[in-house]
Amino acid sequence: MGQDHISIAVIPLRNTAKQDDFDYFVTGFTEDLIGELTRFQAFRVVASQSITALIGSGRMVEEVAREWGLDYLIHGSVRRDVSAIRVSVQLVQADSSHVVWARRFDFPLEEVFAVQDEIIATIASTLSVQIDESHLNRAKQRTGDDLAAYDYYLRGMECLRRGTLDGDEESRPLFEAALETEPRFSRAYAGLSLSYFNEWSCQAWHLFNENEKNAFVYAAKAVELDDTDAMVHAVLARVHRYRHEHDRADHHAARALSLNPNDANVLIQIALAKLFGGEFVEAAELARKAIRSNPLHGGWYQGIVGWSLFMDRSYAEAYPLLQAAGDYVVNFGAYRAACCAMANDAEGAQRAYDHFQRVYCWRIAFGREPDLGEAIRWAIQVEPFRNRDDAGHMPGILRRTGLIDFDVRKAVTTREPQAARPADTAQSPGNRFVNDGAIWTLAYEGKGAQLVELKGFHDIAQLLKCPGESIHSLELSGGMRTEISEQEVIDDQARIEYRNRIFELQALLDKTDGGADSVRRKALEQELQVLTEELAKATGLRGRTRLMSSSGERARTAVTWRIRSAIRKIQVAHPRLGQHLANSIRTGTFCAYVPEVATDWEV
Repeated sequence: MGQDHISIAVIPLRNTAKQDDFDYFVTGFTEDLIGELTRFQAFRVVASQSITALIGSGRMVEEVAREWGLDYLIHGSVRRDVSAIRVSVQLVQADSSHVVWARRFDFPLEEVFAVQDEIIATIASTLSVQIDESHLNRAKQRTGDDLAAYDYYLRGMECLRRGTLDGDEESRPLFEAALETEPRFSRAYAGLSLSYFNEWSCQAWHLFNENEKNAFVYAAKAVELDDTDAMVHAVLARVHRYRHEHDRADHHAARALSLNPNDANVLIQIALAKLFGGEFVEAAELARKAIRSNPLHGGWYQGIVGWSLFMDRSYAEAYPLLQAAGDYVVNFGAYRAACCAMANDAEGAQRAYDHFQRVYCWRIAFGREPDLGEAIRWAIQVEPFRNRDDAGHMPGILRRTGLIDFDVRKAVTTREPQAARPADTAQSPGNRFVNDGAIWTLAYEGKGAQLVELKGFHDIAQLLKCPGESIHSLELSGGMRTEISEQEVIDDQARIEYRNRIFELQALLDKTDGGADSVRRKALEQELQVLTEELAKATGLRGRTRLMSSSGERARTAVTWRIRSAIRKIQVAHPRLGQHLANSIRTGTFCAYVPEVATDWEV
C-alpha cells in the first residue's frame, strides 16, 4: 500500500540555559509542539515517550529513525536569558542526516506565557510548510514506482498553484497516480476537486456543467473518506460557496478551522470562503495568518488580504497588496483600477482596467477580442458573493468613474457567459499556425483565431512542418535521442496501441479502392508506413522491446499532455481546426501529423 503521509519525530528539545528550574518549560514546550504537529493530517508523529525511551537506551536516533522508516527528525533547543526566550529548530532528513531547514524564534520573556500557544502554532505551521517543500523537492528527483501517494499529491498541488488550464490538466494524472497507490487517500480527491474547480469557477466555461459536477463530487468523496482532514473540508467549503450554497459553505469552513487553525493551505482557502461570505475582517486576518505560516506563498496570499481590505472599504491599504499579487486572480486588475479611481487617479485607473481586459482576453477568452463590457460582466458573474451589494461594489465604483457605462445591477446573472468563438480572419485565407511572440495566429478553412502562448503549440507547429514524419517525443521536448539506453522505447500499452492501429488501418485499406477514395487511401497507406517503421525501430531481436532511459518516458508523458491540452484549447476558439488536429495528430513515444487529405501550412 502506498504511503499517504510523512513520518516525523520531534527529538526532545534541549534546555541550553543550564537552569534546572527551566526544564519543566522545555519539556512542556516539546509536548505542545508535538501535539500541534499532529493536527496536520499529512503527518504521522511518533509519540514522545518512544523517542525519549530510545535516547535513554543509548541507541543513535538516526539509526532508529531509518529503522522505523521516518522521513524527518526535528531537533532543537530552548534558551532563556534575562529578557527573552530563544527557540532554535532544525528540520533534518532522517535517511541522510541532512539539515534542510533551520530557524530561530525570539520572544520577549514577559510575553511567552501569554502567547505560548501562538508561538507553538507558528513554529508548527512553519515546519509544515518546510516539510512539504523539502518533500516536494525530493519527489521531483524520483519517478515511477518510487513515488508514494503523498509525493504525487504534492506534485499535483504544485501544478495547481500555477493557476492555469495547463496546470490543472497536468495535475490530474498525478492525483490519479496517488489514488492508484493509495485508493483511500482523501487529499488526492481534494486535489482533483480543485483542478476542476479552477476551470469551473473562472476558466473553461465551455465545460461548465461537467466541471461543476466534478468539483463537487470529488470534494464530497474526499470528506466521505476522511471527515477529520481540515484541508478537504476547506476545499468543500469553497465549492459550496461557488454553488451559492452558503450555509453549507459556512459549516465546512468552521469544521476546517476547528480541525486545524494553523495550516496555511487551509487558512487561505477559508479566507476566500469568508471573503465571499461577507466576513471581510475575518478573511483578511486569516490570510495574514496564512502569510505568517507560509513565507513561501509566492505573493498571491497578499492579494487575498488586499481583496478583503478593498471589500472593507480600505482602498489605500488594499492597492499595494493587490499590486504585489499580480494577476494570479484575473479580477485583481479590475480591483486595482477601482482603488486608483477611489484615489482620484484617473490615469492609473484606466491603465489598470485596460490591463484587466487584456488578462481576460488571454486567460478567459483564449485570445479572441471580447465583446464590449464582457470582461467586467464576467467578473460579476464569477464572484459568488453571498450579498448582491458586495458583488456590485467594485463594478459600481468603475461605473461611477466612467470606466464602464452599463448599470451593474442589470448585469447578466447567469453563470455561463458567451462561449469562445473564432475571430473573423477573411484577410487570412491560407492555413496558418504562426507564433508572434506571446500570441499564436491560427487559420484554417478561411476562419481564424488568436491564442496566447502555450507549450503544446510549439509541439504542434513542429509536427505541421513535417507532415507524415514521425518525431520522437524527446526531440519535441528538447532532449536528445542519444539518451535512449535503459528503459523500453515503447511500453506495453504503447505497443498494443501501435499494433491495434496498424490492424485498423489494414482493415480500412481492404475496404478502400483506388478510384474515388484514392486520396484517402494514400493517407491511410502513409500512416500505416509511419507506424510500421516506428514499431520496427522500437523492437529488437525476437520481438523484444528496445530500451530507453527514463527521460524518454517522461518526455512521452509530458509531450502527450501538452499536445492534447493545446488541441482542447484550440477546439474552444476554432472548433474545425481543433477537430482536424485531433483527428490528424498521433501522440505517444513517436508523434506525427498524418492528415487524411494533404494540407499545406504556413508555420
